[in-house]
Amino acid sequence: MLIHLGQLASDHPEIRELDINPFLVDSAGVIALDARLRVALPDSPSPSRLAIAPYPRELESVERLRDGTVLRMRPLRPEDEPMLVDLAAHMSREDLRLRFFTTVAGLTHTVAARLSQLDYDRELGLLAERDGVALGVAHFFADPDKLRAEYAVAVRSDWKGRGLGFALMTRLIEIARQRGIGKLTGEVLLENEPMLQMCRELGFGITRKPTDPSIVLVGKRLAMQQTAMSDR
Repeated sequence: MLIHLGQLASDHPEIRELDINPFLVDSAGVIALDARLRVALPDSPSPSRLAIAPYPRELESVERLRDGTVLRMRPLRPEDEPMLVDLAAHMSREDLRLRFFTTVAGLTHTVAARLSQLDYDRELGLLAERDGVALGVAHFFADPDKLRAEYAVAVRSDWKGRGLGFALMTRLIEIARQRGIGKLTGEVLLENEPMLQMCRELGFGITRKPTDPSIVLVGKRLAMQQTAMSDR
């Protein structure tokens, strides 16, 4: 409920006061028996009054895969944690190992919460869904100066080979470029040839990691004005 109230305040800056009284909470849920709003013209249309960047609704889109499948892409929200857990539950152990570089049985609450509770100013999780089911997700986590951002992508095992990962990465790159991020980077296991092939098609440079021959470093320059700095 607090998340919804925060979103309400973010979407409607003309709300100056909200009084919910009484507000009852029990094991069955919550209910507001009475509420009062006071509204006034907002001081500014910008969200700069917020300490944390609000949910970027403008990044929601409808995408079509190469086989004609239509699905929705949108930024992750904190309440999407169960969808991420379900996504991991529909990934094979091998696909999870290639994603996390170690053997895991699924997502813990701690990991799922970290991937869904984001600072939208320099982090983004892009969820692909259809009929309320999570099919894939792509993240980037940028440095405070936004010179670099590290990416990661995961797709349900039964949706591999349909171009979903490519569509997620294409959209993620587009958003990262709009955010002024200088370079998108990542680490890929050398044996993960499908991911490396996708990186080649998307224009990523590929090099071996000097300290670990089993890992490949990939990178793609985005913001031209930051190119020189992003190589530091």
